[in-house]
Amino acid sequence: MEQLQFAKDQGTNRRSAFGQRFFFLVEADDVDTSGPDFDTVDGTLALHSVRAGVGLLVGLKRQRQCYCEYCYGQCTRAEPDCEGCHYKSHVDNWVPFTLKAKAKAEARETRLSAAEAAHNTGVLVARGNIFARPSGGDELHSYYLVKALSGVQEVREERGWIDDYDMHATIGEHVIQGRYLEWLNENTCTEYYIDSKKKCLTYSHHVVCVDVKVTTRTVRGNLIVSISDEEHERILGALF
Repeated sequence: MEQLQFAKDQGTNRRSAFGQRFFFLVEADDVDTSGPDFDTVDGTLALHSVRAGVGLLVGLKRQRQCYCEYCYGQCTRAEPDCEGCHYKSHVDNWVPFTLKAKAKAEARETRLSAAEAAHNTGVLVARGNIFARPSGGDELHSYYLVKALSGVQEVREERGWIDDYDMHATIGEHVIQGRYLEWLNENTCTEYYIDSKKKCLTYSHHVVCVDVKVTTRTVRGNLIVSISDEEHERILGALF
């Protein structure tokens, strides 16, 4: 993660699977969800760049993102262009689109379907799996890794359940019991150990990757876990 500010072919980042990129954190509380839902943008899965345009509900999209000096400078402009792009032969121009609001009934059905699909992903978690879940805006972590101590369980007690991190699940909610994986060294952020002293609860609909592929080694009887760059990218792709 520390090397993401550098280009892939620069210095110590030459052997990394990552290229240079920029992250913009949007806190959950900063998103206004009171308005209407909108239809998805055509070709969303193939797009690498989407941004706001000029005018109500107008956006701009293109299939390739570029961080050359010229394109980076366009980030502050309301109406960007690609004329001075250093890689114009490989980067397409911005194309405007207009968001279309869904009907209320359709929007409600979409939200319910999304929640059900997320829950069904969590149901696939089995005891012993290592899964990924959102970090909830933690500045140091894009996601958390958790070792499952159970599959999905429904809270049936009237008083609910509370974990060692003061997370409270109420009656009727579906959760997974587990233990967080913590960084072995916060300076390198490449390996984890399983925190065996505390238990955590994760809502079933917060699971983004069911069975994270890891490699392990044992040091003085302690299990050390690491994930590959490719697996890290897969988790980020599921999150964003």
